[in-house]
Amino acid sequence: MRHLTSIMRRLGAAICVCIVVGGVVSGCAKKPSDSGPAATPVPSATPYGQSAALARNLANIDEASGSVHGTMKVGSVSRPLTGTVTITGTSSQVMLVAGGSDQTKWDEIVTGGHRYTSQDDQVWVDRGVKEAGTSLASVLASADTTVDAGVGTISNIPAHKMVTAADKLDVATGLGLDTWTFDNPTTTLRIWADDAGKLVGFGTSMDWKEQLGGKAVVVSMDLDVAFNTADGIASSSPVKIAAPTGLWKWIENKPIGIAFAVPPDWEKSNLNASMQGLTYASAATRQTWICSYQDASKYTALTFAEAAIAGYNDKPDSQRATTIGFETATWFNVHRSKQKDYAVEVAVVHETVGFQLAVLGAAGEESAAETLAGQILTSVEFTR
Repeated sequence: MRHLTSIMRRLGAAICVCIVVGGVVSGCAKKPSDSGPAATPVPSATPYGQSAALARNLANIDEASGSVHGTMKVGSVSRPLTGTVTITGTSSQVMLVAGGSDQTKWDEIVTGGHRYTSQDDQVWVDRGVKEAGTSLASVLASADTTVDAGVGTISNIPAHKMVTAADKLDVATGLGLDTWTFDNPTTTLRIWADDAGKLVGFGTSMDWKEQLGGKAVVVSMDLDVAFNTADGIASSSPVKIAAPTGLWKWIENKPIGIAFAVPPDWEKSNLNASMQGLTYASAATRQTWICSYQDASKYTALTFAEAAIAGYNDKPDSQRATTIGFETATWFNVHRSKQKDYAVEVAVVHETVGFQLAVLGAAGEESAAETLAGQILTSVEFTR
């Protein structure tokens, strides 16, 4: 008991010391040994000693290629991000693949000043002239090389990291991404280099908001690419980049807010002149693509799909959930008894517009209609 009293007295004295000292709170702080693991020090930004050399290397990338490693997140759903990046002179190819249960792909080839895109590596579209200064090589050449944010690792390779201030460069466009639906985008570019100013790779962190399912959803991408370079500006295994062949037509309708691709020999049709939307057809294959739309402000994705299905006189052969432009959609197939044909349709709502996207084919040629529908639907992008 005396021993306990003695301890309590000493403890009280210690408390009194803290109180008497008053504002000198640090005198009662825990010792370093009592405070748990020390925080990881954050590298301080310092001038990069090889800034000029790195800037020259970035401005003179001749051949470089590497693999993409990163993550894409839509709302609370995180997906692995993979792909490849290749630069050969003024030509480039960027392929990004967001994995998971429903894979999404963006593929862009820039050569001869033209931009070609695909979302399945089968259907390629000529998107016209690539705007000056928006190529990946141009974006990298404009990077800030002056400030060294510290040494980190890229693909297990130690390298200095130079970070360009946020929103100074349009990295998304450089990677071949269409940014029509991006709200409040924020982007940073990082360049990885060695001690001598040779380029090791690059990375980017991007986030934006999109109106999905009737609400604003945060979308983000974070990726790095380590180049397989021999001397900082030249690849040890160059890849030839050529314009794709068999290009499809790109149809973009800004008032409706949608874009898609159709086969090169298809022409605009007046099959449904009274319908709100666009119709393209092929006399040779007896197939038709219909993009109709209506106000869907009073619908959900599910009730709009139910209404679209109810609009047919025949019961669907099958239906399933899918996605179009990250929007939840419903895919269904119908043998239309009155028209004696086969319809493959996707019903989807984006913002307050409901779209019915359908391919009509001849009865007995169901497989061809389904294949075509898959190709056109893969190309669909919302443009607002």
